[in-house]
Amino acid sequence: MRLARPPLLACTVVVLSCGQRRAPVSLDSPLAGDVASVGDTRLPASLVVGVARAKNVSPRVALEELIEDALLWKAGSGHAVDMGPTASWDSIGAEARSIAARIARGAREAGPPTANELSTVTVVHAVVLNSPGVQRESAGAIATSIKDAVEHATSADDFERRARSVAHGAVRVTIERVGAFGADGLVADGSHIDPSFVAAAFELRGPADTSPVVETAYGWHVLRLVERILPEPSSLEQRKLDLADVVVAMRARSRLDRLLASRRERTKIDIAAAAGALMARAATGTP
Repeated sequence: MRLARPPLLACTVVVLSCGQRRAPVSLDSPLAGDVASVGDTRLPASLVVGVARAKNVSPRVALEELIEDALLWKAGSGHAVDMGPTASWDSIGAEARSIAARIARGAREAGPPTANELSTVTVVHAVVLNSPGVQRESAGAIATSIKDAVEHATSADDFERRARSVAHGAVRVTIERVGAFGADGLVADGSHIDPSFVAAAFELRGPADTSPVVETAYGWHVLRLVERILPEPSSLEQRKLDLADVVVAMRARSRLDRLLASRRERTKIDIAAAAGALMARAATGTP
């Protein structure tokens, strides 16, 4: 499995300074069946499809962007919103961008890249794969069981053995080694690794460190650091220049992901079983 970089999240992540406004979406359409809810904040199908069209992404990606915007908004405001007027989602998007911008400023103000941030790492990880029909609660529970099983692994091989020993029923679990890659997520074959995965890998301080459960577009991961190679002293200053912006983005991603994970733990998120059908109907204009 290649953790290629997907078009994840709204303009709250990766660039983090995007000021683009969402195209207004009417919520009065007869198609406005709820696709999902974040706490008591509702996401109608018409909203999801409208965002997908405005940003030229799939409805599924738009749905995840809206969920994460709502989580960030709740982190900043601490209360729910009546989803009647379109302006409510303008406010949510603006608050999400504001929070992301503050995180980005903090990441830049943390100073120049450190040697650890300029290193390359190799990790082993187990991922409970995200796929249609996989419930978040069940997948998260399996990933947590894997984390508990590998916590005291004595080596990368032992990590793999322990991870494979965890029962997962029909849910797909993949265990593999990934590396070496730097803060830019670039692998030797030219592909890029998901930035949330990269940020989680660089949070690991030493060999045998194990991550908490990390969510990406691919599923729920548990990572273990296998090796970290520091840059040669002769190349350190040039790497600081080359990777300064990349490291800031990685720091911001890490902080943002931690905030989102914290909000997910305390926020009930429901996605309708008929979400795909609702979004398809909205996309085709079928009442």
